[in-house]
Amino acid sequence: MNRIPIDEVKGNFDDVLLLVSNGKQRMVITDGDEAKAALIPLEDLALLENLDGDANIEKETVPRAEVQAHLSEDLDQVAGREERIVVRDGKTDIAALVPERDLATLEGLDSRLDIEAAKRLLEKMRGDG
Repeated sequence: MNRIPIDEVKGNFDDVLLLVSNGKQRMVITDGDEAKAALIPLEDLALLENLDGDANIEKETVPRAEVQAHLSEDLDQVAGREERIVVRDGKTDIAALVPERDLATLEGLDSRLDIEAAKRLLEKMRGDG
């Protein structure tokens, strides 16, 4: 997961979206030292929605150009109201802006999956050795 200042995101918006959507990277967007929100791939958003269960978390789909033009406001909206914004390019959803708590959930899940994979590998090595 990369941290990137909001000014860099604004100046390189298309490249950042490309990295997130195609490269499957997560980007924490910062304003000074403060993490505002995260830009995540749609696969991560689908996982979060699955984990949400019956929770009613607000989600809005916004055109890419509109997000780019109002990035600061959108980040504040996501961070302050804990909602999600799906970035759409034409008819295709390409990434999602999510609050920091969503990113923490994803990272915690990644850590647990890494630990489980390591345990399985150790068990396999012990069984083979």
